[in-house]
Amino acid sequence: MSPDFSTRPEQSNGQAQPACHSLVAPFLDSLHTNGRLRVWSIVMTIFGDMVQPRSKTGQPARMALSDLARLTEGLGIAPGALRTAMSRLTKEGWLERHKEGRSAWYQLSISGAANAQAASQRIYAPCIRPAVDAWRLEMSKPNAIFEPGDTPVPDLARYGLSDTLFLTPLPLTNDAQEASTPDADSLIIEGRLHSMPAWLFDSLIPISVSEDYGELAGLLRNLSGNIEQLQTLAPQDAIVLRCLLLHFWRRLVLKHRPMPLNLLPKDWPGLDCSRLLPPLYNALWQASEAWLQSAGLPPRHEEPPLWGVTV
Repeated sequence: MSPDFSTRPEQSNGQAQPACHSLVAPFLDSLHTNGRLRVWSIVMTIFGDMVQPRSKTGQPARMALSDLARLTEGLGIAPGALRTAMSRLTKEGWLERHKEGRSAWYQLSISGAANAQAASQRIYAPCIRPAVDAWRLEMSKPNAIFEPGDTPVPDLARYGLSDTLFLTPLPLTNDAQEASTPDADSLIIEGRLHSMPAWLFDSLIPISVSEDYGELAGLLRNLSGNIEQLQTLAPQDAIVLRCLLLHFWRRLVLKHRPMPLNLLPKDWPGLDCSRLLPPLYNALWQASEAWLQSAGLPPRHEEPPLWGVTV
């Protein structure tokens, strides 16, 4: 029997968490228990997944602050926290604010839209690539390597194992050759990769990120047996759960590059997440789109977005 979530505990900011469907509640709990909530990041998830894809050339899609507040209220976000996030994103050039009478509307700026598009190419694509047979191992002087973060990372040609050690798939493309040209002090070995110790796995994807993938995989597995129920959720519950699914996935997949299968442990939980999430997202599509159209947003150009197939 599903637990009764009609009454929700208070959050640390003093605002009571909203009543929600029992299928939504575990994700909402996870949102508010895993460290400090970054409202600006959730706003970017909403604009990247729900607003920007409706834009046309010369006609950026926008969302009323009142409708955004309805959505974030369902996520348990206090109005003051939302106002602070919107002010920050506007000041830093991610969003643009427009006033019509007493109403305020927001849209992504040109640079914000470009970043959202780059992120979308990662979010809806496979996070796992086919296994690579031949590699170049390069040891060089300390150099800048990928650092995990919340913004899309460039798809560089080589994988940094440390500040001096890099792996590059072979054969090299022209772009890869340019991005991985060694200097005169580099040691280069080319051949097949026969084994990868755990400490090298951890250098490619931090342990904390893999642990977060594990938690998300557990939530998705519990939800995956309820596809038919997801398809009958009310629009408000569907839009809240769609936002939560995308936000959890986005914050993880943008913290690392797409990985060749043979650079990952066989039981890596990110693989489960990449397989489980698309059908759950698609099951929420119709009801969540109905919510967005009731908020005055036009239909998307593609419905739903085409998720990449994980190998």
